[in-house]
Amino acid sequence: MQNDSKQTESAGAVSSTRLLGHGIPAMVFDVESIGLHGDGYAVGYVVIQDGKEVESGMFACPASKANGADSDRLWVYENIPQLAPDSPDPLAVRENFWCRWTEWKSKGALLAADCAWPVESRFLAACVDASPDERRFSGPYPLVEISSVMMAVGQDPMKTHARLESEKPVHNPVADARQSARLLLEAIEVTRREWPNASRQESPGDTGSTGENKWPMHVLTDAGDGERRRNMRTLRTKVK
Repeated sequence: MQNDSKQTESAGAVSSTRLLGHGIPAMVFDVESIGLHGDGYAVGYVVIQDGKEVESGMFACPASKANGADSDRLWVYENIPQLAPDSPDPLAVRENFWCRWTEWKSKGALLAADCAWPVESRFLAACVDASPDERRFSGPYPLVEISSVMMAVGQDPMKTHARLESEKPVHNPVADARQSARLLLEAIEVTRREWPNASRQESPGDTGSTGENKWPMHVLTDAGDGERRRNMRTLRTKVK
């Protein structure tokens, strides 16, 4: 049996090459569907690498081609902005997305979504079901749940977060994915600052020679209260 202290040290080692959205590309996606459990008829995604968006895209078909409850369809027509279709049906939407996912997976990307159950999870399951023998082991592993990452650093994933202009309109899947990607990166910045054995290379969490704090304002405001920080320091002391 391995020494527990060595296991803890290895698991806790932080490197920018292993940070999602930095050394590891993050493909963040969002699906619009007929209700929570109907067909997804539009999917948008952004790819983040080295902290920057390097690709974005959307695939959509007419909402009328997607299965779902009539009451849910009414909500879609009243609340979802018009999306220009480029695919004939939901199957084509899924196939187009799966093609981009497999391309980025081959480059080492991880797939991420905000509150992926049930909409995005069902969408991915339908992608695999279209060709189970070929795709059963080709899905995301892991599927990164952005809301869990946010909760882990003391942020509230359930509240309505302000949007940048590039993250509008609401319910446009690319805009939604772009906002989710930003929230993911902000949460990751908090972990870079809080983790006890993080690299001391200059980063948004470092102070320069002048002692001035270089953290972006959103990291400072979203990081959580003083009590949580004190608890983390106490926990680190106990672990040592």
